Amino acid sequence: MSEEAFLNGGNTLSFLKLRASYGSLGNNGLLRSVGGVLTNNYFPYLSLFSTGYNDLTNSGVYFTNLANPAISWEKQASFNVGFDYGFWQDRVQGSLEYYRKDTYDLLFGRPLTLSSGIPSVDENIGDLRNSGVEFSINTVNVRTKNLTWKTGFNISTVTNKITKLPQERIKNGQFQLEVGRSVFDFHIREFAGVDPQDGAMMWYKNVLNADGTPTGERTTTKVYGDATDYYAGSAIPKWLGGLSSNLTYKNFDFAVLFNFAGGNKILDDDYTALMHGLGSGFGSQMHRDMLNRWQKPGDVTDVPILDPNNTDPTQRSTRWLFRGDYVRLRNVTLGYTIQTPWKAVRNLRVYAQADNFLTWTKAKPGLDPETTNANGIPNGTTDNNSSVFRTVSGGINVTF
Repeated sequence: MSEEAFLNGGNTLSFLKLRASYGSLGNNGLLRSVGGVLTNNYFPYLSLFSTGYNDLTNSGVYFTNLANPAISWEKQASFNVGFDYGFWQDRVQGSLEYYRKDTYDLLFGRPLTLSSGIPSVDENIGDLRNSGVEFSINTVNVRTKNLTWKTGFNISTVTNKITKLPQERIKNGQFQLEVGRSVFDFHIREFAGVDPQDGAMMWYKNVLNADGTPTGERTTTKVYGDATDYYAGSAIPKWLGGLSSNLTYKNFDFAVLFNFAGGNKILDDDYTALMHGLGSGFGSQMHRDMLNRWQKPGDVTDVPILDPNNTDPTQRSTRWLFRGDYVRLRNVTLGYTIQTPWKAVRNLRVYAQADNFLTWTKAKPGLDPETTNANGIPNGTTDNNSSVFRTVSGGINVTF
């Protein structure tokens, strides 16, 4: 567009390009969790069997997968529209784009009653939409003979929304599927604190009318089974992006890179185990926050009484839910290039760098907001994952 006559008259706009695309794709990769391990179910249209154990005391066969002859491929339709821009001979350039990906015939393991002997059956249960805006800008702030300074910034928004389901809602562990909400919206009990008189945990529950409908008011309960599940945020970040800066002065070069994300929640199951993982064996560790536990009437704390016979504290609730917002210094590098007098070696560059050196986060101390996934699925739940390592290194680059 910048080459058109009506836009080519000034020196301000140097580049403008409008673009759009649309595409459709089928997906037959249905992931299922078997024994905590993700596997591909290549035959969802067949009833599968297992022969059990390879000994005479456990002979016979049993169902491992219930057939669904009507199952079909999952379909995805992707659309995006945006423009690339440049100003002042591309001293400032970047792009702005809107994207939308619609998933039809969503593949999902619909839960079955426990008495059936089969935990779920694979079905095409609904539709899903991911949409958002992506923006990027790159600038040349200073460009002289000895000094150059460039910066870059990008940010993306993410909206994940279910658009169709075969029923009003489907409970799926700590999540609940419902039209208009995300596939990873936490739907769990809401922690109401600790009773100062006896150190018992409390949760909120709805006050009900005589017909069983909520009145709109809430009260507390010490019985976990009586508490009400509430929506408590999404595991999917609402925004994510990065910021970079590159500076060169004569033979010195300096670069920094930040990345960030936020608007999501993290359910820290690892913290739960450290706080109340009693009886798991000799040498079991506990979190230092247990030092703040309730010990006598009148203690005001959010850590209940230490009771090995009470498993309620390990139940999922907003007590273990933390904000996932973070900013991380992904990389910082300082280098110096030496011009050599040797013909075989043109120059030497000596550098030092640090990766993942600093992180500012709203998450619980000790929780890495980038490593929240269970069984390989990034669903905002921890699963004894290793944190991103902080490293400091250096080296010499030789150019021949």
